[in-house]
Amino acid sequence: MRDAASRGPRVIDGDKVEYVAIKAAYATRLIAWGLGACQVDGFLYDVNFTRTIDSYEGLCYASVSWLQALSYRLRLQERLPLLSFLEPPFMVLRERISEHTYVFRSSMYAKVNAGLITTPEGCILIDTLPYPEETQEIASFVRRRLRSEVKYIILTHSHADHVYGAYLFPDADVIGHLYSRKLLLTQTRPALVKARQTHPSLADVRLRLPAILMEKEAAVRLGGATLMMRHAPGHAPDVISVYYKEEKVLFASDAMMSIPYFIYGDINDLRRTLRELAEVSPLEDMVQGHGDVLLRGEVKTTIDIHLAYLDKVEAHVNEVIAKGLGKEALLSLDVEECGISRIALEGLANRLHQENLISLYTRKVKRLKQARAKQRQAAA
Repeated sequence: MRDAASRGPRVIDGDKVEYVAIKAAYATRLIAWGLGACQVDGFLYDVNFTRTIDSYEGLCYASVSWLQALSYRLRLQERLPLLSFLEPPFMVLRERISEHTYVFRSSMYAKVNAGLITTPEGCILIDTLPYPEETQEIASFVRRRLRSEVKYIILTHSHADHVYGAYLFPDADVIGHLYSRKLLLTQTRPALVKARQTHPSLADVRLRLPAILMEKEAAVRLGGATLMMRHAPGHAPDVISVYYKEEKVLFASDAMMSIPYFIYGDINDLRRTLRELAEVSPLEDMVQGHGDVLLRGEVKTTIDIHLAYLDKVEAHVNEVIAKGLGKEALLSLDVEECGISRIALEGLANRLHQENLISLYTRKVKRLKQARAKQRQAAA
């Protein structure tokens, strides 16, 4: 059994997480206190050290954020300019979760995950990260460290935070769901045009459309690796999960996040998908679309929590509608009453929870009105 208690520490950049994180945290806090740089204005806030750090990975995140914050503050004060070397290579956490599987996690937006499968014949990239400078870290790792190239990119769905970096791999074949192509053209592309106005770093981003399309199930094989893809709607209509057969790793995309999120999809579809994910076997690791990698012993419990969350949310919305109550009553259900921490996804959980409530309420009220209109028409 490999569970959270018995499994050894994972490896980041060849060094044990314990050593890197503890040394970095200790050194950084000493320097920060000594130079009075503990408060950082307008850049990286102290969210990582004020939250509960319950893993070495979390401690490493906290250390890196402090180092970046300190570097920025000191450069503003024209002190120790050499600390500028701590800029963006540290923005992405690289975690090796099995022999040929890496996970890259964004620290710039909502802990988005991208996966990399390495083989003797090249690499398969599963999603990209939200900002080009983050995905460039993946490209540099493949090129410089692995001396390889990305042969395939699997886009698990069309949302911007998972697809913007695909243009950095122009020679890779892009795989996606049949629905993704349309959604990229009708929703993601207009959103990119708008986003460029406020995020100059997106100026060079060009959307790549999937050339290899799947509908229900498909597989890609490269260099001894077999990746089984399956439609997994609920978060969005075009989501696909990816199962790395040889190393028993499941990339669940946004069907699994720190909080279920279905405003672009359907709550019932998400329930079905979660139950299907729970049946995947054999399984060693589950990579969520956002958040920490789940170990085998954590998967079933987490899925049960997510299913209970969906039931609680729907029951509350139904009650609000039945009693004819308004928005205040709708939003009175706290996210933590539903079993989800409000600090999940760097504090985004409560906002996403409220969006779930509003979206489900709006859809149910709309359907109720349509049903009543049909009844009136039939009676007439």
